[in-house]
Amino acid sequence: MSATLNISAPESVVVHFEPSKLRMTRAEFYEFCKLNPDLRIERTSEGDLIVMAPTGGKTGGRNFILIGAMDRWVRSNQTGKGFDEEYIANGAELGWLIDPLERKVHVYRPGVAVEVLDDPETVSGDPLLKGFVLDVREIWD
Repeated sequence: MSATLNISAPESVVVHFEPSKLRMTRAEFYEFCKLNPDLRIERTSEGDLIVMAPTGGKTGGRNFILIGAMDRWVRSNQTGKGFDEEYIANGAELGWLIDPLERKVHVYRPGVAVEVLDDPETVSGDPLLKGFVLDVREIWD
């Protein structure tokens, strides 16, 4: 299978596949990503593709702060791993959706309603990420 996709819109695009008719193997997905090196491409647990436009400077800076803080904690604590998307459905026990435009943090946990924090200064990972506190004021700026 070989395909390319050009996207000019700044939003993500979800490409749905009917599982019984078309599904990329891992090797085909790898080749698809190689053919489109400028795109951020993920595959969902259902086999759909999510194609996202590259982040801009401000978003990239926010991501850098967040990933750096999480990386420091993961390396010092050594009790888990950090990821970035639809992971609750695949077994993750905690997820944060950080919305810097609305200054909200949506906290996802399995079996619990989504908790929305309105303009918090910090977000705690306790009890799962014992001792990890993210200072979101850096991300708001």
